[in-house]
Amino acid sequence: MWKILAASADHPLFREAAVSGLAGTEIAFLREAPDEVSAREMAVFRSELATALCREGDPVRVKALLVFAAEPALDPGSRLPLLQGIVRGLSPERPLVLDRRPEQLDVLLRNGREAVRKAGVAVAARITWPGDARRGAGAGPVRALTETERERFRRGRDLYRETCMACHQVHGKGMASLAPPLAGSSWVTGSEERLVRIALQGVHGPLVVGETEWNLAMPGLVVNPHMTDENLAAILTYVRRAWGNGADPVAPERVGSVREKTKERKLPWTAEELQRLP
Repeated sequence: MWKILAASADHPLFREAAVSGLAGTEIAFLREAPDEVSAREMAVFRSELATALCREGDPVRVKALLVFAAEPALDPGSRLPLLQGIVRGLSPERPLVLDRRPEQLDVLLRNGREAVRKAGVAVAARITWPGDARRGAGAGPVRALTETERERFRRGRDLYRETCMACHQVHGKGMASLAPPLAGSSWVTGSEERLVRIALQGVHGPLVVGETEWNLAMPGLVVNPHMTDENLAAILTYVRRAWGNGADPVAPERVGSVREKTKERKLPWTAEELQRLP
């Protein structure tokens, strides 16, 4: 793959396609250092891979990336581009929620190069964790996920890629005229009941997300036999914690309860109906 990336150095679209094909294996790939790739090309590719990984919004993998970026043995010429890639892939408006404050952050903030320290500050502005004193009182507490919930999140990430990513995209920002953003959306981080109903029966008609009105028809997943209570809870847990969203996870029992309550519903919900829910 390094040879393919090197050969596509002057073809950004081809290189972007190659990078996206590494989804899920970026960390292992980043650790490779083949002789046939120049130091400059290595830095560029590592930066782009870091951005692609961060856009997936998986806290565990972003934390692993920070571990790699802070390693003393890392080629100094790659450290700064790697951090710059992380900065591009995360949002200061919606900091990614990690399970705890990463100790690697202190390593980066004490680095001997001023540019690396500044990049570390920019990374710090794009992540948060339970008990983060920088969060304002109005931001609300973000609790750490249990091991069971972390496993549900990981499974949800994979199911999201299979079921939802074509429309809502790997970064959760959606696609113009097709699918609204999930990142930073109160429809995702707000009422669990409302979100489960949208996932089960779908939604149609005008719907305001942020400052944009969408007129859409999203089919529900209730007719999909693969969408068990556990699998649907996994997807919803993922979207409520990915891309800087900090809402509580969804339990399979919650999905089952709403499924039973709405089993006679045949049509998608409207925004007006959903907004009447607690």
